[in-house]
Amino acid sequence: MSGRCSNYEECMSFIKLKIKLKQLFCRHKNKGWMKKKSTFQCLSGDEIFLVCRDCGKILDEKFIEHEGMGWK
Repeated sequence: MSGRCSNYEECMSFIKLKIKLKQLFCRHKNKGWMKKKSTFQCLSGDEIFLVCRDCGKILDEKFIEHEGMGWK
């Protein structure tokens, strides 16, 4: 690790602070809709998120329901 961190918890808190500052000052111009990856899928629909690709902040979230063989 770098010379700034003496233990794991201190390094992780520094990294989290760095990410929060990056999200705070980001203009969120490079964004896109992404589907959550998980082992288990919801049978009634999909949960999608609008995510800034530069800082990783979730800007919006939607749940799209399935209707029979297609989308509602």
